[in-house]
Amino acid sequence: MAALPLRLEAYDISNFAGQDTVGSMIVFVEGQPKKGDYRKFKIACAANGQDDYASMREMLTRRVQRYVDGDEKFAPLPNAFMIDGGLGHVHVCKEVLDSFGLSVPCFGMVRTTATVPVPSLHRTAVSSASRRLRRCLRSSAACRRRSTGSPSSITASWAAKGARLHTG
Repeated sequence: MAALPLRLEAYDISNFAGQDTVGSMIVFVEGQPKKGDYRKFKIACAANGQDDYASMREMLTRRVQRYVDGDEKFAPLPNAFMIDGGLGHVHVCKEVLDSFGLSVPCFGMVRTTATVPVPSLHRTAVSSASRRLRRCLRSSAACRRRSTGSPSSITASWAAKGARLHTG
């Protein structure tokens, strides 16, 4: 990416002991949370058991399908998708976007102390973007620590602990 994205969407899958699976979508525009665009998805495919990839695929497919169908609540597409997960989750995101003929950068956020190679991006740009995203998510998480009902509370609090970017 030549420039920092204006609109980011971050996705996370949550469940309680493998049941009641939900996906959350949080949105940042120009580095600020846009809570009116947050969405929560009840995941239907999880009835067959816990499958994080299938749950992510279902959530992203439903999100992009709503955009393609012209639903104003799901427009515009983000400049980048941030996925809670590693390379496998990034591949799921790319598969969904490819199935709709769309090209939007996908990044995975992984917790690690190791250096994460990012082959297609300049390391300085990724480090800068990663620091800015963590700072933005930290400030957003601090505001929600008192409220656990927000669909983004899990993603934001997780990211506040230090996410790193991962691309496919």
